[in-house]
Amino acid sequence: MAGVSGSQLGSANKHLPDSIYIYWTSLINMRFFVTKYDLSPKVKELMAKKLHYTRSDGSKGLPCYRTELFFGMLPNGKAKVWLWGCGKFIYLAELDPVREKDRDQNGTTADEYRQGPTPTPTPQRVRQRGIDAGVSTIPIPWEKVGKVYSKNTVELLSEQ
Repeated sequence: MAGVSGSQLGSANKHLPDSIYIYWTSLINMRFFVTKYDLSPKVKELMAKKLHYTRSDGSKGLPCYRTELFFGMLPNGKAKVWLWGCGKFIYLAELDPVREKDRDQNGTTADEYRQGPTPTPTPQRVRQRGIDAGVSTIPIPWEKVGKVYSKNTVELLSEQ
């Protein structure tokens, strides 16, 4: 899972982007993907709206915003997107990759990853680390990814 957050570039820019592109590498199978997420007016509205944390006693806490996007990526290039802030996750979308490339953004190919000067986790080493840790490293089937385990409530965009 990858999180995207940060401060504005330039103090004069007060607008959210229309789209976010993520260029990423699946190290399990050495595939290179481009994921695009278009921020809808509804999502932009949620991100810009000033809220308040709710304290454990139910009273109003400090001001907060929903400003972090989290992307969960699978080796087949699919991704799911959540918005985080003010103590709540909001599930936004499931995305297909917009493109699969033959190399990463630095021009490194899958073969170069496998042979690189620094040890890159090969699928065999990743599997062995999983066996040693007692966990499966076989990619989770997409139909099982819909389950989210969080101590926080996960809401749907349609519920907002």
